[in-house]
Order: sequence, then C-alpha cells, then structure tokens
Amino acid sequence: MVELDASACEETYVTLCVYPKDAEIFNSVGYYSKIPPTSTSNRNDVFAWFWSTESVESVDVGDHLKFMFDLVSHENIQIETLKEAGCKCWLSCFWVSKCGNGGPGLEADILAGLAQLNLPLYFDIYFAKPPLDDSHTPS
Repeated sequence: MVELDASACEETYVTLCVYPKDAEIFNSVGYYSKIPPTSTSNRNDVFAWFWSTESVESVDVGDHLKFMFDLVSHENIQIETLKEAGCKCWLSCFWVSKCGNGGPGLEADILAGLAQLNLPLYFDIYFAKPPLDDSHTPS
C-alpha cells in the first residue's frame, strides 16, 4: 500500500449529510440510526441530520472516511432505508490545505468503500493563511 503524505493538510473531517424531504421524515430519521447525530438542523423548513468525524484526530481524509464506513456499517445508520424514505444523502469532506500545495488523495480501498455505500462525496477545500515570514518584516 502506498503511504500518502497528509502533511499538506492542516485539518479535515467528513460529514454524512441527510436531508429529509419533510418534517415527518425528519422526525423519523432517528429510527433508522442506532447512534445519535452530531447535529441536526431545521431552518426555514429545510431539515437535516449530520454525523461528523470532527472527533477523529487525523489529517488523513482516508482515516475519516474509514471511520465513517465503520459508523454506517452494521446498519448503525440505514442509508438505503433513508434514501427510500425520501432523504437526500451524501458525504461532505472539509479539507484545509496547510500550504496551498497537494490535495486530498483516496486509496483504492477507500474508493471501494465509497462505491459500496453508494453515496456521493463532495470536497469543501480551503487554504490556510501562510505564516508571516519574519525575514521580510521591516525592522
């Protein structure tokens, strides 16, 4: 297995996003999950449930996706049932570049896991501000 250099990443986490089509389905999402969500939202009749890997201490997006695969496995969260009930579901990856170079990389086993979940993965990529270089600071 090729080791990816995650040093280009300052921070990352993955969120499973579930958007029920109405309040009735929103109120029943808990029946399809053995674990509580990280957060929920109900703004202007847009309902959402979220499970996040923010507690995972790694800057390797693969570690976060493996954690999410484990979270969803064994029907802890019944993704297909939620989709059948009318929920839109996807994974969102927050990823912050440390220096503006590189980017997230996914190994074949992670890609296979994504395919098995049958969920789209979207990246939300940001660039951290570079540290000030003291050598160019006026005296």
